Order: sequence, then C-alpha cells, then structure tokens
Amino acid sequence: TRHPPILSPMSTTRRDAPDPTVPAADLLAAAGAFFPDAASVAAVEGHEALLRVEGADGAGSWKIRRWPEETTEGRVAFVHDVLARAREDGVTAPSVAALPATDGTGTILVIDGRRYDAQGWLPGRPALPPPAYTLPGVTDHVPAVLPEETVAEAARAIAHLHRATFALAGQRGAPAATLAGLIPAVRRAWAMRRERLRPVAPRRPEVQRWLAIGERVLPAAQAALEASPVTGYPPRGVLHLGLWPAHLLLPPRPRAEAKAGAGAGADQVSGPLGLIGWEGAAAGSPLLDLAQLVVRCRGWSAGAAELAIAAYGEIWPLAPEERRLLPAVAALDLVASAGLVLDLAFGPGGDGAPPSRLRGAATSLVNSLEVVAGVVAQGDRPIKLGRRWEYGPRRGPAPTRPGGGARRPARSDRAPSGPNRGSDRPGPRKGGGRRSGG
Repeated sequence: TRHPPILSPMSTTRRDAPDPTVPAADLLAAAGAFFPDAASVAAVEGHEALLRVEGADGAGSWKIRRWPEETTEGRVAFVHDVLARAREDGVTAPSVAALPATDGTGTILVIDGRRYDAQGWLPGRPALPPPAYTLPGVTDHVPAVLPEETVAEAARAIAHLHRATFALAGQRGAPAATLAGLIPAVRRAWAMRRERLRPVAPRRPEVQRWLAIGERVLPAAQAALEASPVTGYPPRGVLHLGLWPAHLLLPPRPRAEAKAGAGAGADQVSGPLGLIGWEGAAAGSPLLDLAQLVVRCRGWSAGAAELAIAAYGEIWPLAPEERRLLPAVAALDLVASAGLVLDLAFGPGGDGAPPSRLRGAATSLVNSLEVVAGVVAQGDRPIKLGRRWEYGPRRGPAPTRPGGGARRPARSDRAPSGPNRGSDRPGPRKGGGRRSGG
C-alpha cells in the first residue's frame, strides 16, 4: 500500500494562481455529473483544484475537488469513511454527495484517470485572519496565534475524530502516518529546504536561525522518538494531518455582531468549530495532530501545550509517556513547517518582497522552534520542579518521583528555551515566599 506523505504541505512551492474567475473545464464536467441542475458554479480563489456549486431547490453549497493525479480510488474512499465516522461522533466535518447516475451508491467520479468528489461546503469563516488567507498558492499554510478557546475547541474536535476512527485506524491497508516515519519525512524536507535557502541565508536572519536551530534539534528530537515506547505504539485513530488555521472554521457571527464589526471576543468560538482540509488523513499517533495544532494555531509554549492536552484529554486521554514526547514531535513539525514558510517567503521563485504577513509567519514559526528546541534539549533530565506541559489536565494526579513523593507543577507558563531555563527553579526564600524563575 502506498502511504500518503506525512507532511503533505512540505512539497508546496510558490506558484502563480490561476484566473480566479474561470472554472477549469474538468471541474465543470464533474460539477455537472454530481449536480446536473446546479443553480450556480464558481471557481474558488487560490484553489485551482476546487469548484463551489450551489445546488438547486435548497440542495445547499458543495465543493467539487480534483484529487492529485497519484490519488487512488481507495484513498478517496478512505477519506469519505473518515468523514462519515467523524460526523457520527459530533465533529463538524463535510458530508459527501453521491452521483445521481449511481442511484446514490457511488461518491467518486473518474475523468481521464483523475478522481473527483463532492463534499459539503461548511458554513463559517476561516480562523486564519485576512489578508493571509488570500496569498496566491499558499492560502492554507500560514500559522496564526488563535484564541485559547478556539485551540481548546479544536483539540476536543480532533479527540472526537481519533475516538470515532479508532477501529478504522487498525484495519489492514489503512493509510498510515507513523512517528517512526516522521523522522525520515522531516529529514527529507529539511534537506530540500536547506539546499534552497542557504543562498539567501546571509541576508535573511530568520533563515540563519532556522538552519542553526535545525542542526541542533533534529538529532535530539530523533533520539527522543527512537528511545520512546510511544514510537512503536499502534495507531490510536485516524489523524487530520492538516491543522492549519485556514482549515479551522469558526461559526458564522450573529447578524448584529457582524453589522457592528469585530469587537472584543469576536473571534471566540460560540458554536461548533468546523474542520476542512482532510486530504492527508491517515492512521497514527494523536501527537502528530496535537503538535500541528499547538505550533501552527497558537505557537509553542508550555501554556499552549497544556491547554491543548487538557482539552484533548476531556475526550480521549493521553498516556504520560505520550505527553512527554509531544515537544519532540512538535520540534520535528516546526523544522518542516518553518522551512516551508521560509521557502515561500524568501526562496527561489518569489517575485519581489514577500507579503508582510508571510514574513511574520516565518518569524513566528522560527521563534516557536527556538523555544521548543530548549525543551527537547532538556529531555527527561531531572530538574528542581516539573514542567507543567508534562502533566496533561490539571485535574489529574501529579506525577511521582521514583520512590514516591509527588512533584508539583511549575507555576510558569513559559517553556524553557534551553536546559533548565524557564523551569521555575525555586529561588532564595525571603519571608516564606518563593521566587519564580525568569
């Protein structure tokens, strides 16, 4: 079985966007097959493989997709099965339309060897703030610092997904994205981006930092994964594997709020959060989805990691050894995703200065990589006080030292940026008080 790439966005490069007003002929043909009486069809700006269709007589809005050339029918059918199971467990995910010519039994159309399907167009607005959402060719692959409640709601959604697809993940032939496979995937992405970005490194401090940090953190993260029993665990569910802010849909704002404009709390989740961008779904460790959610939708910190773990654990708890491995998985994802955005911003093929939002996105990812690199370097070496991101939900029992004795969580929300830094080491006592490190 040919497994899909673990980090599919790593192959993305800057490209010229097609004319956003002219639908491609093959997509029009697919739309006609799925919805012969469609009220309207329109291209989707920035997405050359998508078409939006408004069904007739209240049939709703739909998205016609042209799948990549190498995609098999079994792969598309697997994604459709994942979507159905996710919806049954309460995840706001797209529905799948059937072809009228198949009496409602067929959901995949083949034209000239390419696969097409029709998925429901979910209501809501992308969590990725404009103007980043309209960057030509890279609309989906830009990080953002989303509100805590949005990140927590997304963590609960992916926990429902993993729980709903646990049995499906264990089936023979299911596409897999393993932690063991993450290491070579990231190293390939690292080697490719390094070759492309080295010529611009002397004049781009962000690239210099990415190169230097990557050289340090890759061996440490690889050693952590190879030493952990979690790397050999069987899949615990089907993963989304595309958790960028553009793939999180916030509920539509109430009409009165939309008329008044964005105000305090306008981007907080007030209803079900939708998930789109399911093309890379594969069975694997929940750490892959959690790492993507934290580093791409909030930025790495002890507080962000604990927030996601706690919300996820309300639905589908993690084992302690899984929680301890999250920084190493996040570091690997950041090496690859930061390299992607740096290449889009500064690499060959760009025409002129990159958009400021893209430059800022690259910088934020490199900053997160620098912070989590310190956590990975610290590893499991003992320190005076534990790091709070190790523990998961605060309401759970505190971990114990070998031989007994509970270890108290650290008070600081900052992740260390180096060995024993930012770990809330106790300072000299004065008047019975305690000084926080940092």
